[in-house]
Amino acid sequence: MSEIEDLLNGFKESLKNIKAFEWHEFTIKELNEQKEWEEWSSKIGVYIFKEKEKIVYVGRALNTLGSRVYSQINSFGDPEWNRVIKNNENTVKVICMENDMRHIASALEVYLIEKIDPRPEFNKRIQ
Repeated sequence: MSEIEDLLNGFKESLKNIKAFEWHEFTIKELNEQKEWEEWSSKIGVYIFKEKEKIVYVGRALNTLGSRVYSQINSFGDPEWNRVIKNNENTVKVICMENDMRHIASALEVYLIEKIDPRPEFNKRIQ
């Protein structure tokens, strides 16, 4: 077998052995009011911003979900994005996984962006 075949087989095997995902959903208001976030914030994974029930952004956090989500909800300046993060009723769903599953987080982000219809408004740069 070639090196690439070994790597592809390893990836396929990692999909079979994936542990269950853990997920949480918060309103923007809840995230802004919490002084310290729970254990989920130190994990890696995917996060999803929803405006009402419409998914508007899917992102991944390969270091910590907490720092990425914090950065996003404090990323003021773009009037369109401000519309999302200034509405306390909008929600953020975080999908947590173990640190050795970075490749799965990356794949899940791309998969969700491709499958969500219509494509999330703030993920248009990914073609």
